[in-house]
Amino acid sequence: MLHITGDDKRAVLAKALSGDDARQLPIRVFLTCPLAIYWAP
Repeated sequence: MLHITGDDKRAVLAKALSGDDARQLPIRVFLTCPLAIYWAP
């Protein structure tokens, strides 16, 4: 489970989901596994 809050973190998540270089955004390592993502404003 991944829970994020705020528009800035949502934008980073969108950027992370659009690429695959984990060196650029380390969160991408976790996004390769099945993951429930929750966002709150």
